[in-house]
Amino acid sequence: MRGFWTLTAYTKDGALIDDKRLRLSLSDRDRLRKNRDGSIDVYVSAESSGRAHVSNWLPAPAGEFQLTMRLYAPKAQASDGTWSPPAIKRQ
Repeated sequence: MRGFWTLTAYTKDGALIDDKRLRLSLSDRDRLRKNRDGSIDVYVSAESSGRAHVSNWLPAPAGEFQLTMRLYAPKAQASDGTWSPPAIKRQ
C-alpha cells in the first residue's frame, strides 16, 4: 500500500482529548468495519454510538471540535483538486 490517511478530532483550540483510555485518531490501517460496497462510515462523537459502530468510532471532545484529515503519500488527485474526501453528515 502506497499511502494512508488518518482522521483526528481536536478541541476548538487545537488540543487533543485528555483521556488516555480513548483513541486519538482513526486510520485506514485500523480494523474498520466496511460497508458492502467497500466504503467506510466513520462515527465522530463525544459518546460512543454503540457496540455495532465501536470499531469506526472516533472519540471527539464534547462541544465544538475540529477534524483534521491527513493524507500520507497521496495520489496526485488529492493535490490537484480532482478528489476530495466525502462530505461530513451530521446526524
